[in-house]
Amino acid sequence: TADAGSDSEICEGDVFTLAGAIGGSATTATWTAVSAGADGAFDDVAGDFATATTYTPGATDIANGFVTLRLTTAPTGDCGPVQDEVTITITAAPTASIAGVTDTEICSDGANYVIAGASSSNGSVLWSTAGDGSFIDNTLTNPTYVPGTTDRGSASVALTMTVTGTGSCITPATAILTLNITPAATVDAGPDSEICEVDSYTLGGSIGGSAGSATWTAVSAGADGTFDDGNAGIFGTATSYSPGATDIANGFVTLRLTTDDPAGDCGPVQDEVTITIYEQPVADADRLNGSPFNICDLDYVLDAVPSVAGSTGMWMLTSFPVGETATIVTATSPTTNVSVSDYGTYIFEWTETNGVCSDTDQISITFNEQPTSIAGSGGDVCGLMFT
Repeated sequence: TADAGSDSEICEGDVFTLAGAIGGSATTATWTAVSAGADGAFDDVAGDFATATTYTPGATDIANGFVTLRLTTAPTGDCGPVQDEVTITITAAPTASIAGVTDTEICSDGANYVIAGASSSNGSVLWSTAGDGSFIDNTLTNPTYVPGTTDRGSASVALTMTVTGTGSCITPATAILTLNITPAATVDAGPDSEICEVDSYTLGGSIGGSAGSATWTAVSAGADGTFDDGNAGIFGTATSYSPGATDIANGFVTLRLTTDDPAGDCGPVQDEVTITIYEQPVADADRLNGSPFNICDLDYVLDAVPSVAGSTGMWMLTSFPVGETATIVTATSPTTNVSVSDYGTYIFEWTETNGVCSDTDQISITFNEQPTSIAGSGGDVCGLMFT
């Protein structure tokens, strides 16, 4: 008798352990692989029942998905040989590969990462991350990964594809994809600012992330000022911008700071700063252009001439006799009354301000006591003379 055992199943890459039994008058038997194209091997080569313990499937067996083994006894006396067969199903092992993935980098401020080029077979797929992101359907071979906040602040994150097989293929296949995350370029041109038309603007700003350099440009309509590095506007070399005639006439200029284009997926970025430019006032404290003045009395009308529409001003007492004071009725008005506490020379200063621009001018006034005439009491005299 011959019993090759029960049909069985193994995973690709495993060996089949031979079982079976012979009995009756049979004392020896031989194993043979009899399915079409069978190309596996027994561990004793000859397939002797007494010594062969395993069968290792060949490439054709695996491709066919099965192999049939036959156990045949040797004849004894008048009893002929007998045989029995066992069929071994060979389940394809799961596979996972990222060999076809060519793009493994995103910018930290970029869009989600779409995996392309991964492959899998013979099992169910499940992607996982070592970071704090998530997948849009992690059961796809090529899903989309949504990086988390921590991911975007990291240099890289490991994404693992696990393919779980079926049948006796209990060892999953895995492939680890390292997603490189390049820091986005950053730029800050600084806060909007104000300058006087006679001044230059001191450049500030900063760059960071993957940006390696940056350039300043004047981008408002008709901008005609210059940067102090030969007008190249190289960040870190240019330190100031001097407004041109058109800038001044416009009353402002907009400067743009643009980074270089870093390597990889991160592109250049830019930021702008707007500089308001104020007209320089020319203070005139003396509409009559008669300073220094000498007057009789303790009162005077200060009369300044504003030079810029919309400017503001302020009168201030800057010099006066010791112990004396002056009362300016409306110090913020170009034309206002002033009263002094006693006679003497007083100096008043008018400051005209336009935005961040200002100028001063002074007027000197000497207050004199009004003389009093006394003609005497009169009288009668004889003659033509009187004292």
